Amino acid sequence: MTARGPLPIPDIAFEQGAPVSRAFGDIYYNPEDGLAETRHVFLGGTGLPGRWRNKRHATVGELGFGTGLNFLATWALWEGEKPRGGHLHYVAVEAFPLTSDQISSVHEVFPSLASQSARLRAAYPPRARGHHLIELAPDVTLHLLFGEAQEMLAGLEARIETWFLDGFAPSKNPDMWSPEVMAHLARCAAPHARLATFTVAGSVRRALSDAGFSVRKAPGFGGKREMLEARFEASPGADARPWYAMPRPHAPGRIAVVGAGIAGVSCAAALGRLGCDVTLIDRGVGVGGGASGAPSGLVMPRLAAAPDAPAKFYASAHHFAVRAYRDRDAFSAGGALHLAPRVGQTGRLEKTASTGLFDPERLALLSPTEASARAGTTLAGPALFFEDGGYVDASAYLKAATAKFDFLGGAQIERLSFKDGRWQLLDGDGTRLIEVETVVLACGMGAGTLWERGAWPLEARHGQITKASGGDLALPIAYGGYAAPAGDGLWIGATHKAVEPD
Repeated sequence: MTARGPLPIPDIAFEQGAPVSRAFGDIYYNPEDGLAETRHVFLGGTGLPGRWRNKRHATVGELGFGTGLNFLATWALWEGEKPRGGHLHYVAVEAFPLTSDQISSVHEVFPSLASQSARLRAAYPPRARGHHLIELAPDVTLHLLFGEAQEMLAGLEARIETWFLDGFAPSKNPDMWSPEVMAHLARCAAPHARLATFTVAGSVRRALSDAGFSVRKAPGFGGKREMLEARFEASPGADARPWYAMPRPHAPGRIAVVGAGIAGVSCAAALGRLGCDVTLIDRGVGVGGGASGAPSGLVMPRLAAAPDAPAKFYASAHHFAVRAYRDRDAFSAGGALHLAPRVGQTGRLEKTASTGLFDPERLALLSPTEASARAGTTLAGPALFFEDGGYVDASAYLKAATAKFDFLGGAQIERLSFKDGRWQLLDGDGTRLIEVETVVLACGMGAGTLWERGAWPLEARHGQITKASGGDLALPIAYGGYAAPAGDGLWIGATHKAVEPD
C-alpha cells in the first residue's frame, strides 16, 4: 500500500549528549562514542577499510539514515582511501527524516566530520516522500529514500555492495526488519555483498538467512557483546522488468548522447562526472537549439491528487531539477502558484497538498485573497503556493553544465546501426559519423526515426509560447497553461497539438 501524508517530524530528546527518539524509545547512536561505534560496527563489520583499493565505483546502502552519522563516516573514509577516478554512491532509506536544524545540532559533537557535515547540511533535501538524488562532491552521490522501508525498497533497482542495517531495534520498530524488507535487500545486493548490523535478534538472523545471506556473530561495540556480519551468497533475484526499467550494470565504453537540450546536456554531464568517455551530438551547431532554448523556463512540478507512480516520479524529478539549477546559479526562486483546473475544484488542490510528495513547510494552500496578494492580481479561486517554483535560465544552465565531454555539432544523424557489439551513427548517405559502445537518445521525437520506429510509446506534439504586452504578475501562475512575468509583459503558454512524427 502506498503511504501518503507529510512525513512526521521526529520527536527527539538528548540523553548523555546523544539523541533519543521519544516515539521509539531508542537511541540514534551510542552516547559514549557514536563515531567509534559506527567505525566498529558498520565500517569494520563490512571490511570497508581496504575493500576500495582499485575499485572505481563503490555502492553502499543503509536502512535508517537517522542523523547521517554512518554516511559522514563512510564519506570521510572514502576521501582517505578512494582510488583515482572513483565514485561513491550511497543509498539510504529513512521514514522519519530529521529537520535541518535537528541535524545541525547533532553534528556539532563530531568536529572531525565538520567538512562533510557542512556540505550535507547545505544540500539537505526537502522533507518530502520519495527519492532525493544529491551530488555532494564530484565523486560522492547521496541517494535518500524518504518513506517506509518496504515501499521505498520495492521501487529501488540497484546493486549494493555494502549494506548497513541501522534502524531502531527490532523490538521497537519491527517493520524495518521484516522478511519482506530483507528480501528486498537481497534483490538489490551485488554478488558477495557484505552486511553489518548492531542487532543479533533471532528474527533478523533468520530473515537474512532465508533471503540468501550467510550470517555470523561478531564482537560488538563497547558494552554490547555481539553484532552481526553477513555475506550475500545467493544469486540476485529475477524480477519483472518493464520497458522503462534501468539496464543491467555494464561497462559502457564510449558513449554517444544524441540531443543537446537540457536532458542531453544533463545526461552527458552526469556521465562525465562518473569518468565516462562521452560525446554529445546535435543537429545544431550549439547546445540548446531546440525546445530548451525557449526564453521562458518555468520550473513547476506536475501535480497529482494521489501519490501514484507518475506523481512520485515527477515530484522527485522536480526536487532534483531545482538543486541542479541552483548549483549552477541558473535558478531564480520566488515561488509559483498553481490554480485548480476549474473554479470550485478546491478538493483536488487539498488532495495534492496531502500526498506528502512535497515538504509542507515549502507548500501552502492559499485562499483566493491570499493567492491574489501573492500574484499581484485578482484570482477567482484558491491556489497552491510552491516556494521552490521559479524560473530556469536555460542558456546559463547549459553553459555551466557543458563540461567533461566532447561536443559534436551540426551532425545530421539519420540512422543507427548495431554491428559487432558497437553502435554506428550514420548520416543520410550512410556515412558513419561516430562508432560507440553505448547510445543515449535524448532527442525527443527524433528517437523514433533513428531506430525501429514505433519501438517506444512516443507521441509527437507541437506547441508555442506567446509574449503579450501589458499585464502585471508578481510570480508565475500555472493553470493547465501558464502565465509568467516577462519584464515588460507576460509569457503565456504553452499550446500543444498532437502531430504525426516527422
